[in-house]
Amino acid sequence: MASCSQNKSLLKKLFADEINGNEKKQLYEHARHCADCRSMINVYEQLKEPSNVLPMPDETAFLQMRRRLIRQIRNKPTASAINRMLDNMWLWFRQPTVAYGLSLVLLFSGWFIGRQTATQSEPAVQNGFIRTIEYSARQNTSLSESINSPYIFSDVKINALDEQTVNIRFNVSTHMEITRPKSDPLVKEVLAQSLLQNRTVGNRLQAIAYSNTVMDDKIKEALIQTMRQDDNAAVRLKALQSLLNYPGDETIQQAMLNVLTEEETVQMRLQALDYLTRNQISAGRLQSQLQHIEGWRSIPVLRKADHYFEGQKIIE
Repeated sequence: MASCSQNKSLLKKLFADEINGNEKKQLYEHARHCADCRSMINVYEQLKEPSNVLPMPDETAFLQMRRRLIRQIRNKPTASAINRMLDNMWLWFRQPTVAYGLSLVLLFSGWFIGRQTATQSEPAVQNGFIRTIEYSARQNTSLSESINSPYIFSDVKINALDEQTVNIRFNVSTHMEITRPKSDPLVKEVLAQSLLQNRTVGNRLQAIAYSNTVMDDKIKEALIQTMRQDDNAAVRLKALQSLLNYPGDETIQQAMLNVLTEEETVQMRLQALDYLTRNQISAGRLQSQLQHIEGWRSIPVLRKADHYFEGQKIIE
């Protein structure tokens, strides 16, 4: 009888609906004597049941899970990483995020298999692939569509050639290099993903620095998510400082209000408060948000807010 390690490829085929009859028979026969594989098959059968309605995760939980998965996989780009990931899938299936988690595991497993076996493409093939990802980028008009794109860009390097043109190097199953106008949808697609998924702090900082030259709603949303959720304080601060350049934006104002209660660093909270007061946010709205902050780290923020409230009373 085949071992678990031999049947992992069949489990992947099962979840991808690519398994044939003989392979499925072999896998199910093995699962009769293997509790781990039987558990995975039970999960598959539950997911295939139309009446089994799965709870959907909230946006924050989903993004945090996705970021952890991406970094775990990219930091260990080997076949063994995929095997370890498959070993732990059952733990993920117990979480409410299973509906999204399954699709992500399959997506990233396929990405790594392609990454490990990819060879240098002929120019004609590579050009065809570029056209494919360009088409996908044009279709992805929102940040959520870009995040869930089948094409995951990594190791992004950006070089502005002049005021209108940019050269971008990145990996997407193979190494690519393109030169495009800054307004090109593929440029914005790669940049949006780079803000949220790039594994190195330096590359994320570079993406933030470049974002102001191609700002649109998708890039703005990516900057806001970076400011609120990146695990590096320097990256979060850089994203905040980039957003300070856009006064009077309601979406950014709400994000800055969230920083007051979510962010752990005093520096970022004070800069967010500066943005809000410069934009003449209503005292009532600001007071309502400040009610949720406490602790000694909040003292400088509260004192600065008091000065703003006093000035508002004088104006009134």
